Order: sequence, then structure tokens, then C-alpha cells
Amino acid sequence: MPKELQTGQLLEGLFGSRYTEGATMDDVEADADLRLVCVPKVTGRDRHDMCMVPVLGGTAEIDGFPKNKWKIPEPAVNPDAPLERLAPLLDVVLIPGVAFDASCNRLGHGKGYYDTFLEGLTAAREAAGLPPPTLIGLGLGIQVLDAVPMDAHDRQLDRVVTPDAVYLRDSEHAGGRDTL
Repeated sequence: MPKELQTGQLLEGLFGSRYTEGATMDDVEADADLRLVCVPKVTGRDRHDMCMVPVLGGTAEIDGFPKNKWKIPEPAVNPDAPLERLAPLLDVVLIPGVAFDASCNRLGHGKGYYDTFLEGLTAAREAAGLPPPTLIGLGLGIQVLDAVPMDAHDRQLDRVVTPDAVYLRDSEHAGGRDTL
């Protein structure tokens, strides 16, 4: 069985020292030292039908989400957190994929949810005078191929992280691999 990224450990790290359980969106917006963690929610079949939902109650909140047909916890949409409000707070996005390559290209499931969301997020951050978010793909080593097909709308990632390696896009190691 392939070595897997431990989601529980990832969440514990995300809900670490800069995350304050029970903080409100107003608290996070007012204090640059606080971290906001969001999870994706697909709301329909169109590529525009994905939003990010803030998790303000830590792992307990995620554990309380209803489970979807694949037994994955899934949040309800938060109408108080439109993209325009979240954009300045989303400076790093962790992204799953079907496959990746060493140049940090990503192959998704083909619906365009993440690519469309990232396009909107980047535009909203640009309108706020902020740089694009850092995009980090998460996968298994077996998912890293020699090359993955890319279309004009596909977004190249900044990093791809597997349990054994980190692939970097824009650095002196572009397209290279750092072994963990």
C-alpha cells in the first residue's frame, strides 16, 4: 500500500499556534497573526460551483460536519464568507490532484472546480493589491508522473508535496526534487 499523507497530522499543523479556535471572521481579519483555515465545498455541477468555507471551531468542527456518500466530512456553505472577504486571508491553498509532475503541473478530475476557484481568488487578491496565493499540491509519490497534460485554463502550482519529496516550481531547483 502506498505511503499516505496523514490528513490528521496536516490538520493538527494547520490548527497550530497561529490558529485560535473560536475566533470569528472579524477577529481573523483584524489580527494578521491569526491563521484562517478553510475547506472546499462543491455546491453544484458547474465549474464555478466551489467555494471555501472557514473552519473557526478547529478539528471538533470538522468532526461535526455531516459525511457525504464517500464518508468525507462536508461543511455547509457559509454566506458570511464570500470570496471577496476571504481573498485577503487565503495566502496559501492546498490542492489535491489525480496526478502531478516535477514541474508542478496538476491534473485534476476534469471539472475545473479548483482552476476556476483559483482564477477568482487570484483576481480578488489582485484587486486588493495582494500577490497571488501560494499553491501547494498534495499527493502520493506514485501520483508524480513524467508529465501531465495542461490546458490554457490549468494553473501551475508553486510546490507539490508527497510523503517523500517536495517538488519546487520557481527556485534554483525549478522542476527539481527535494527529498524529505
